[in-house]
Amino acid sequence: EEHYTLADTELEYLVRFQNTGNATAQTVLIRDTIAPELDLGSFALMANSHNVMTTIDPVTREIQFLFENIMLPDSTANEPESHGLVSYVIKPYADTPAETVVENTAYIFFDTNPAIVTNTTWNTIYECGDEANFDISDEVLCAEENLTGVATHDFVYTYNWSIDGEEFSDEADWSMIMDEPGVYAINLIGMNPLCTSENEVSVTVNPLPEAVITENGAILVASEGSAWQWFLDGTPLEGETGQSIEIMDSGVYTVEVFNDSGCSTLSLGVTVTSVDDITNQVAVLFPNPMTERATLMLSEGAHEIQILNTQGQIVRLVSNPNSKTVEIDRGDLASGTYYIKITTTNQSGVTTIPLVVQ
Repeated sequence: EEHYTLADTELEYLVRFQNTGNATAQTVLIRDTIAPELDLGSFALMANSHNVMTTIDPVTREIQFLFENIMLPDSTANEPESHGLVSYVIKPYADTPAETVVENTAYIFFDTNPAIVTNTTWNTIYECGDEANFDISDEVLCAEENLTGVATHDFVYTYNWSIDGEEFSDEADWSMIMDEPGVYAINLIGMNPLCTSENEVSVTVNPLPEAVITENGAILVASEGSAWQWFLDGTPLEGETGQSIEIMDSGVYTVEVFNDSGCSTLSLGVTVTSVDDITNQVAVLFPNPMTERATLMLSEGAHEIQILNTQGQIVRLVSNPNSKTVEIDRGDLASGTYYIKITTTNQSGVTTIPLVVQ
């Protein structure tokens, strides 16, 4: 509808005329003022039905086609011979801006009669390059999230979408669930009758963290992550943003675990029916297995902590910790199985917890 034309395209104009009067026309003159976007130096006469003299005025940019002594019969006397035509080609200037509309109207004079004005034809200068432009909902997202894409150029007839080289859509827009983590290349080839363009965007899909709750007596421990939010019966618990939580009320406990990418997973619920039925433990260790560090949560009282190897040898000693929470760094511990021996000095009790170092 816009009559799009590339700036380097040669335009051909055809002017037809017919003597529909009641006498022979001795002279026919066509006057055509050329649009300023067209290069007069590229003008070339292509066809003429009768002998014609062509003149160009470089100042007014008017081209005249003079059919002198044409002796064109009228249509009632000789309909087939009452017709005539002239055609020519001309090119736009190469630097004509895109979306410029180039118009052309001709004026036809039969002898001394007033001008007969032709229709106005037009072309819109078009520039290739943006046919494959598109927007996507996000270039970084989490696994299992929805990704959408939409082509943004108006003049595209054919869409060819691919992801990592595999075609998946020929529509202007699409939507898909990104199940698997990874880096994906989203590619669009956009085509119209004038151009073919290609565009590609990289999309990163980050993995989801594991969200599992481990019950350790009155302590609930969440799986590894960078941040946590605990819920009781679906309501966020204010201030409970650590990896563990002490059970204080009955109900359904869940935890949302976040990773370094900002992705999160909500755990299944752990139902606590009676707080009084929970058996308190001397210590809770998490995570276990550990890679760099683990946290040891202790009951009230003074404790002596020893880390033993499988031969029962002491490889590390922590005496009289000042806090209920003890951080155990891997340090020089090689991969393998160890045992944490906890002696509660004020109760004369001993508890042993296996520790796996990965």
